[in-house]
Amino acid sequence: MSSDFVWSFNAKGMGRPFVERRYLDGDTSMIEYLDTTLDVGLNPLFEPGRTYAGRAVKSKYVPTKMEWRSTEKLPPDILFHRNILLVSEKVKYIVEDIDEYVHQFFQIQIYLEGGSLANQMFFFNICTRIDSMDRERTTSDFDGRVWLPGIGEFAFSKKRLERIMYGLTNMWTLGGSSLIL
Repeated sequence: MSSDFVWSFNAKGMGRPFVERRYLDGDTSMIEYLDTTLDVGLNPLFEPGRTYAGRAVKSKYVPTKMEWRSTEKLPPDILFHRNILLVSEKVKYIVEDIDEYVHQFFQIQIYLEGGSLANQMFFFNICTRIDSMDRERTTSDFDGRVWLPGIGEFAFSKKRLERIMYGLTNMWTLGGSSLIL
């Protein structure tokens, strides 16, 4: 993959009709991080259930089963559900080829409403973070630990991003958005 581009990693809605789905075990609102040490400048978002801070999580509350209430539409390759990112085996393979042994994948079995196994997907937890905030152009307040949302404007520095990214992994979580380089 070319290092000249930053690619967005996101999922589109599935359109109509909406497919009902639910986890059969686990509790995504209780998923916790292994390490909650604060980093200067990065909003930590370490509350249980917030799975986008770019750090490894404990597996205790991660679901292992999901019910998918449609036989006409199977899950897409990328799906957001209850604050976690689910990806197919194909996406997992691509990610591991780019960033081997960096991110977490937790297997989730997908069952149809009648109980038959339809598919398997993975909770994809991106385990790398970067701080690319342009401190000169950002007008938001910084309290010495985090940038305060709702006050001023955030500005990101391409130069800072480029300096940080060389030698690191190719995927990061940045302000709730996932990036692939």
